[in-house]
Amino acid sequence: MVITRYRLTPTFGRDTIRRFNNNISLMKQLAAHDYEDILQCAIPAFDGLLPEEDNEIVLDLLFLMATFHVYAKLRLHTESTVQSFELVTTALCQALRRFRDVTCARYQTRELPQETAARARREAAEAHREAAGPSLSHSRHAVTVSGPCFHVSIFCFAS
Repeated sequence: MVITRYRLTPTFGRDTIRRFNNNISLMKQLAAHDYEDILQCAIPAFDGLLPEEDNEIVLDLLFLMATFHVYAKLRLHTESTVQSFELVTTALCQALRRFRDVTCARYQTRELPQETAARARREAAEAHREAAGPSLSHSRHAVTVSGPCFHVSIFCFAS
């Protein structure tokens, strides 16, 4: 449903919002403008897909992500923009925790076959590096993940 909504989003200008691929979840090697277009169109694409309480949480989170992105893109900050950026960052962190605690707790998720295969390849590569010796293995912060779900501690945001 979300994929169809993204596909139906009209273009805006020549360089503002470009036409989306048939399936945005299958897009590979995205450029920064692709992520930006997806974020700009996310609120209307996701609006009304979930029950009201979850819908509100998701839309608030998307709005805060878009606001955070705008502040992160600024090339010159003033005292007031830095203060606003700090407030938005705090609100975003709170919204992410609320999403994890309320919305994610309501839905049972499972990995897609390609995600399962990718995880198996990563684990095999890591086992091979560890068997090769300490010089090739990378020391990483250990995070225990018990099934596919949203983990604030290992989620990566790119701006």
